[in-house]
Amino acid sequence: MIDWLNDNSGAIQAISVVVLAMVTAVYAGATLVMAWVSRKQAEASVQMAESTMRPVILLWTECVDELEQRNSYHVFYQNIGNGPAVNIALRIAPADGVWNGTPRRVGLGLSDPAAHIAVEILNPMADEAISVVAEYSDSGGSTWRTTLKLDRDRRVLTNGESLVERVGP
Repeated sequence: MIDWLNDNSGAIQAISVVVLAMVTAVYAGATLVMAWVSRKQAEASVQMAESTMRPVILLWTECVDELEQRNSYHVFYQNIGNGPAVNIALRIAPADGVWNGTPRRVGLGLSDPAAHIAVEILNPMADEAISVVAEYSDSGGSTWRTTLKLDRDRRVLTNGESLVERVGP
């Protein structure tokens, strides 16, 4: 048996090298898969942590024009998210409206009631779409935007589609 091993030592070494390379490749592949899975789990953990402290500003409008001219509205906003919203700035897009006063830049806590600001939309029946936009920051410094599209229904603007998106780091 020892003579056979001595006679075939080159072949045995080659087989050993091939087996060692295969075992190394399997372990390297397993390590890469484990690293990829760990990274995905870390990303999911970060997203879960962010969502627990994420503000979400809800916007809606109501017509308050007593003369039924349908161009005076109140824009209501409320934080329905799990974290505080700070540096809230409201605007109309396109800039076809006038705020009665300056846009508010305040923080909303978790249990604050709805706040509102009066706005006069100069031409609510114009052909282009009108949106109310709120931009705000969370406690981590990320910037968010809520956009409420206003639909026209018989010379009255009604609340349409709403979109919340992250716009900054």
